[in-house]
Amino acid sequence: MPSHSVAGALVELYWSTEPAGVPWSWIVWQEITGVKYGLFPSDDARLPRGISRADADDIYQFFQAYSALASKVAKLAFANGSKGAARHPGQRKWASFVTKGWPTWKIHGIIVEELRSHGVHPATLLQNENNLNNPRALWPNSADYIPMILDALGMRLFGEEAFPNNLEILPVATRHCLAVLVQRSWNTIRVQLNRLRGQRDKIQAAAEAAMKELEVEKPTKSSVKQAIRAVARWRDASELFSTPENATAALEALAQLQAVMEGLGVKVDRRLEPEAASKVPALGLKNLASTEDVEDIAALYQDFFELPSADGEDGPPLADARGEVQGLERCDGDFGMEVEAGMKPVQLCLALGFLTGLPPIFAKYRHRTGANAWDDYSLFDNAEEDLKAGILTKFHLHWHQLAGVHSIIRSLFTDQPSTHPCGVLVGDEVGLGKTAQSIALISFFILTATAQSTKRLVPKVIRTCPISLRAPLMPTPFREQIPRRVRKGPISSPSRPLSRYADAPMEERNAKPSLPTLSTTDTVAFWGPSGLFHQAKHAPHNRIIIASHSVHYSFKLTFFTYGRLQALIRDMMATHNFPRKKKKNAMPWDMPPQKSSADLSLTLLGHQYLTVVVDEAHNFRNPGKKHLAILRILENACVRLPMTATPLYTGPRDIAAMLRLVGIPRYFTDVCMAEEKDDAAAIRRAKKLDDDGQAVMAEKQKAVKRLQSHTVGHFLRRSTESLDYKGNILVPLPPYKEVVGVLKIQPWERELMNKCNENARALIESSENGSPSEIKTTVRCMGEKGYVNTDSALV
Repeated sequence: MPSHSVAGALVELYWSTEPAGVPWSWIVWQEITGVKYGLFPSDDARLPRGISRADADDIYQFFQAYSALASKVAKLAFANGSKGAARHPGQRKWASFVTKGWPTWKIHGIIVEELRSHGVHPATLLQNENNLNNPRALWPNSADYIPMILDALGMRLFGEEAFPNNLEILPVATRHCLAVLVQRSWNTIRVQLNRLRGQRDKIQAAAEAAMKELEVEKPTKSSVKQAIRAVARWRDASELFSTPENATAALEALAQLQAVMEGLGVKVDRRLEPEAASKVPALGLKNLASTEDVEDIAALYQDFFELPSADGEDGPPLADARGEVQGLERCDGDFGMEVEAGMKPVQLCLALGFLTGLPPIFAKYRHRTGANAWDDYSLFDNAEEDLKAGILTKFHLHWHQLAGVHSIIRSLFTDQPSTHPCGVLVGDEVGLGKTAQSIALISFFILTATAQSTKRLVPKVIRTCPISLRAPLMPTPFREQIPRRVRKGPISSPSRPLSRYADAPMEERNAKPSLPTLSTTDTVAFWGPSGLFHQAKHAPHNRIIIASHSVHYSFKLTFFTYGRLQALIRDMMATHNFPRKKKKNAMPWDMPPQKSSADLSLTLLGHQYLTVVVDEAHNFRNPGKKHLAILRILENACVRLPMTATPLYTGPRDIAAMLRLVGIPRYFTDVCMAEEKDDAAAIRRAKKLDDDGQAVMAEKQKAVKRLQSHTVGHFLRRSTESLDYKGNILVPLPPYKEVVGVLKIQPWERELMNKCNENARALIESSENGSPSEIKTTVRCMGEKGYVNTDSALV
């Protein structure tokens, strides 16, 4: 009996509720598909990707015509475009939209996961009856097994909105349409399984021929990579169609391949011992073993073989996805949270030495006006009463911030001597409090360094991993690179940067010493032997320096701001000779020579730092002076902590630049640059294809997957939808609502705007009245209608 296609089932589901519009109005489905404003929003800018207003009108008319049909048979024929049924232009456009979107929505992968988790994957059912290798075996009847997963699958695809009245069973109409989606995946699995059955002999022959070529011919980069792919495919096929003979032969081929990889100097996990010695000539491998070739071959081998143990897999690795592209940041759990995911706040605080739940220097209370103890300590004299009155609230770190500090410390310190870089890239999403987390990390180091200097017990997390790259902690200051938006005025005392979080010490409660701005002092007055920094009474590990890395367009020159140049760039340019023209084969990390007359001790670059924190690190991703300047200051750091909410800003090469800030040696090699060029070329070719960006996403996914293998222990990434130790979302945000209002311009506002427009127009027409930068700034302040933003400094 004919049945709906996926496109037809989604049309049927659209009209299954009152009001119509599901599942496109359900939040979970919106997140999966990226269609967040429904199929037919009134605003053209919010239409689904790939659909124009004309397309949307045709598709909606098709939906209306479908709803008007009386019988189910007529609806089925009309939706599928069957022969003899009425033709509608919207039907083809709708089918094309669903067909193109299906791989990117990754619905098939979710369905396969549910089939496996319920033990009803077709390959699993055949394997249970020893019929997986039998082409004449009766194929499992989908009607017997698909209903078993519909409710659980409905929760994953549609969310709780699909279950009315808090029931645990989907409505009949929804179940019927969802079953069509599962049936499509069921049929796909059957086709792939049958195709693979017919190629078993060819797969084995290709693998044996590839290994034989390595034995009789001089090994080349191309032949080794071909052997890796062929043996990997044979290994997968033998696991799926296992017989004692071909399984043993496939494992022997894998063992021989592992011997080849070890001959190239590649570390192999889960080593198999071959029955016979490797016949691949060692001399040929030595001639092949250039750094570039070995790195490329090792990356390919790791992609196919160095994967997590299959002990936890529920079934054969068949048909997880057909041409499907996973998200660029998809992984099982959050990066860097492998240990902390199950730790409670109390465990984290005890391990970090935060016995009161906060770092020792943190303020206990927050005033509702935003004031802190550095502003007026008397506001906190009646803390208990003000707490009850709601004037004060207790300050606390969120669980994910405590877990983040613990993860970073665990990544930096090891229980065995190690040469791994002492740095972590913090890639938490916006809104998770990376700044507070970094300050808590600095506080932890202050606590640990103080304990070491006074011969007290260090925090538990250090005691369990006492050996690090540069332990004991050096008595050097901290430094934090922050964007301009964090700083709005001069900084008071070396401890003042923590004033938002830190409690004022007793001796300073009645005094607020401040540092002069650069309008009244110079670098000598700060860095000189009798300057402010060296005369500070704080111990070196208690000194925190904050410098902006953004360009200032302000009227005042504040601390660490040199005119319109940021402090770090100014120091770099003043002490190093940058070539006028970029060398042809220059690498992004090639440091310019230092000027013979430069005195680094009077700059940021002439001092050692215990920790350097770089906020908004993606601003340093592009090769050039800024990238070199931050690499230069990081050379002076024991611990590197770049932070960015967008580690993948424009493409895979951004991740390589971020990991260069961490200090991972691989990203300072010619191999890394060659891979970046290959990735860029592959992405350019993919952009020429008319497939709604699927090929581009696939290429980016491939590159990112390769980069991920080198970030273990150096990457921390959580999102607003990550889960805490209880399984709750870290930041439960209310549903998004859009309120449209009318703004009435007052006469005096209109007069001011017109005056600004006239001034801007006159400035543009006559360059004699303004510098090019002023003209550019003025134009940027003008809106599309020619109006000027009245918040602009030029107003």
